[in-house]
This record gives sequence, C-alpha cells and structure tokens, in this order.
Amino acid sequence: MGQSNKKNFSYFKLFNIKKRFNLSIYEFDFILREVLNKTYSDYLINDISNEEFEKIKPYIEIAKYKPVEYIFNKAFFRNLELYVDENVLIPRNETEYLVDIAIKIIKERNYYKIFEIGIGSGAISISLAKEVDKIKIFANDISFKALKVAKKNIKKYQVENKIFLFCGDSIKSIKSKFHLIIWNIPYIFEDEYIYLSEKVKAEPKLALLYNENVFSYFLNNFKNFLLDNGSCILEISPKLSKKLKNYGFEILNDFYGIERFALFSII
Repeated sequence: MGQSNKKNFSYFKLFNIKKRFNLSIYEFDFILREVLNKTYSDYLINDISNEEFEKIKPYIEIAKYKPVEYIFNKAFFRNLELYVDENVLIPRNETEYLVDIAIKIIKERNYYKIFEIGIGSGAISISLAKEVDKIKIFANDISFKALKVAKKNIKKYQVENKIFLFCGDSIKSIKSKFHLIIWNIPYIFEDEYIYLSEKVKAEPKLALLYNENVFSYFLNNFKNFLLDNGSCILEISPKLSKKLKNYGFEILNDFYGIERFALFSII
C-alpha cells in the first residue's frame, strides 16, 4: 500500500473509532497518550493495531459518559499536571487567562495577600504560588473532599508555605482583608444546566450552578474584605455582566471574545 493510501486508511479507521464512541480529538488523544504513550497524530500515518485498540477500548467505553480527566485522575493547567476526581471541577483553558490577569495586577500593584474563593483542585492558587514570588494565598472551599484534592496538589508542587486552606462558604468565612480576591464563580444557570452533556454533569453540581443568593451576598459585601488599594477578579457568565457593571466592575473578554471576566479595583 502506498504511503498516501496508508495515511488515508489510517485516518479513516481512526475517524470511525472516534465517531463510533462519540469522542473529541482531545479525548481520544488523551487516552492514547495515557495508555499507549502515543498521540492522535501518530495514527494519521501508522495504522492502529487490533492489540492497541483492545488496550484503549475499555477507556473509550468509559469516556462515553465520564470525562477523561476523571478516568485518569489527571488534568493539565498552564504548566501543572493536577490530580482531579469527581469532587472538583476540571480546570478549563479559559481560566488560565484569569491567572494571567491576576499575575499582572499582583505585580503592578505589589500585592502579596491573596484570597481565593472555592479553590477546587487548586489550579489557580498553585499557579499563582509557582509563578509569583513573596505572596501568601488563603483559600477556602465549602467541600472537605475538594480541599483534600487541593491539599494533594499543593503538596505535589511544594507550595505549602504559600497556600493556606480552610473550609468555608464564599466570603462568609473571611476574617481578614486582602489585596486581591479571586473567584471562578459557579455560573451555569438552571435553564442551561439541563442542556449540558452528561460528561459535564459528572462534575460537582455545586461547582457549576449559579446561586443568586450567594452571589448577591458577595457583591454587597466583598469591598469590606479588600485593603485600601485592593482588587477583585471574577470568572463569570456573560449574563452577569450588566449586574457587575452596576457594582463598578470592568468586564473583560476571553480568547473567544466572550465576556468572561470581571475586574474591580480600588484606585
């Protein structure tokens, strides 16, 4: 078989497997890397053998309804490889830009006392702790199980001396003031949730669903927990943009031009 025909045949076979199991290229590539130490592009030229397919098949079957990150207890965020399970939200690519915004403000304003609401896996706080010197991060989560995951990742990256955890809800558990408050808020509305894929619904509902009471309490009180030159950064749904503007927030777009972040700073 010629090289061109072989490439076409390999691609066709790979495409059919992906389509049959309703997987994205990202998911398929994730499984191939973890199980066979190969990538999706490797099989655009080289045919996938029956033996190789049998090795990945059990994982492909599970991936029809479960996120690959939970299957392998692994998620990638910036330069981190994090442990994740069903107790924490899977870090998203767009949240990396939230970290970029935070780092820029921290350095420009010489911030060193940071508070993260809902630490989850620890993706945001660990990134900040690894990429910025001389900061202290206090972080909470309402879930003890989520805190256990965060603690595992914090220990892995040896930033225990920079991140301090406690269990608490939103800002109700804050007892101090900070230079920066950062929160990737649960911003999926009830009418949106029902249309989410089963894979997304496998993630903690509490970390996904928007809570009007919690968010309103936050907006009415967050300034009380900021130092004189403090700031607050949120990851949001575009549906909240108008409301946040009324509280003095500047709305920023993500990589796709979607209103995704809100920034408040005391001048």
